Amino acid sequence: MKTIIIATGAVKNAEIEIESNPRELMTLIDRPFIQHLVENLVEQGIVEFDFILSQHPEKFEKLFGDGQRWGSKFTFHLAREAEKPYKLLKSIVQDDQTFLLVQADRILTTNKLSFSSSIKFQPQIFYWQETIENKKNNRWAGFAVLPMQLLTEISDDFNENELENFLLQNNELIDYLIETEKPLNVLNYRELLESQDLVLNKKTCLTHFNANEVEKGVWISRNVSLPPSVTIIPPVFIGENCGIGFDSEIGPNAVIGSNCLIDKKCLIENSIVTSGSFLGENLTVSNSVVMNNKLVNTNLGIKLTILDNIILGNLFDRDLRQFVSGLFSRLIGLLMLIITFPVLLLTILFLKLKGIDPVLDTKEIVQLPANNDQRKLKTCNLLIFVSDEPINGMIEWGTGDLKEIFLRFLPALFNIAKGEIRMVGVRPRTLEEVGEMSADWQELYLNSKVGLITEAFVHYGANPSPEELCAAECVYSVRAGFIYDLKLTLGFFKRLLQNLLSRETGKALKTSH
Repeated sequence: MKTIIIATGAVKNAEIEIESNPRELMTLIDRPFIQHLVENLVEQGIVEFDFILSQHPEKFEKLFGDGQRWGSKFTFHLAREAEKPYKLLKSIVQDDQTFLLVQADRILTTNKLSFSSSIKFQPQIFYWQETIENKKNNRWAGFAVLPMQLLTEISDDFNENELENFLLQNNELIDYLIETEKPLNVLNYRELLESQDLVLNKKTCLTHFNANEVEKGVWISRNVSLPPSVTIIPPVFIGENCGIGFDSEIGPNAVIGSNCLIDKKCLIENSIVTSGSFLGENLTVSNSVVMNNKLVNTNLGIKLTILDNIILGNLFDRDLRQFVSGLFSRLIGLLMLIITFPVLLLTILFLKLKGIDPVLDTKEIVQLPANNDQRKLKTCNLLIFVSDEPINGMIEWGTGDLKEIFLRFLPALFNIAKGEIRMVGVRPRTLEEVGEMSADWQELYLNSKVGLITEAFVHYGANPSPEELCAAECVYSVRAGFIYDLKLTLGFFKRLLQNLLSRETGKALKTSH
């Protein structure tokens, strides 16, 4: 049976703006709404689709292609008037052919369609009852199986409301009306959230997601950073490549799209966070749709655009900032190297006079960010000065000991200037050390960046426990950014000063005794 899908974006009182994306392409759980629709129809045996498009037709064609991916044939048609797409039906449907007409912004909650191989087929018009002020009104569910002969009665100037009245109030069609539940739809943000609620709670025919159901009602995709302190209240869906901050609470009825970053202590419930979005620390998102730096609250009926990227933002913009941050780190490293170069020369001379030869040594460490495949990990040689005495944490920084600052920190400025490591990041590790890490920690680590200044030292000191080290690196992987790196740098020098003062105080007390 030929299926004609109307995806022009034109519906009276629709609240979701077209802007850069038609609402039929709004994401429901893990894929565009219209993709759910098409895949559901393919599962019911439909293989021939004609799309009538208007707004941004190239995006639909890019999504679907020719249909081979679904074992189907897709054909696209362009309506000049988005509100009057039905005039194209007569040129698409062949003589004596029964066809299925579908509005792309709705999906039946159950598979009630029934098809026949017969060319001539009885009409099926699906409707649901809307209750307003205790009065019930029949509403078209957006699905109708129609014979070609009926097209002669459908005016070329019909909009959707007029077609709905024709289908539901035509005396000849009254025996073919089939009542169903209210369909899933994306007519507005509230309806989108209600549709999401139904799908997450498995009350519809849509049951297949691109994620593992790790426990009942909890779907987690690949490469998700989820610290133990995060609370998950089902149902919840988290897309791939997401980072969730410590002490956050996700759910119930929450969907986080792919490539999202949620800072610590956030609460997300009955909401959608679309792909590529960033949420800052301590945010509460309830009954809302977050789209990068835009937030729509369906309860309050407000739409906000947040200009402060520390609160809400786009992760793709963050990637650009990370590039700029890396360049800035190299410049700072080069500047510090120039300033401290006389100190480096004096250190080399001092070590030579002590009979240490060679003075310079290297430590092979993993370069980050890196591929998760350990066979493809790249390494670089971290410069250090050789000492006649072992120093705890050979490639960790900031014990507060001036010896380590001279022997470990300053020579590594060469690596920063070369762009091999950053000023701020996670602890440098060898291939062997990376191989000994747990799978989750390793995956998180390999997607971070190596730095001389670490979150672990700033918050836990020179010798953090393995649990503290893991916690610190999880936090940093979520919060890393120029502003946060600057805060850690200030915290680093503050702790150094505190350590030096405590050492001097300790020496003074020993002398007095």
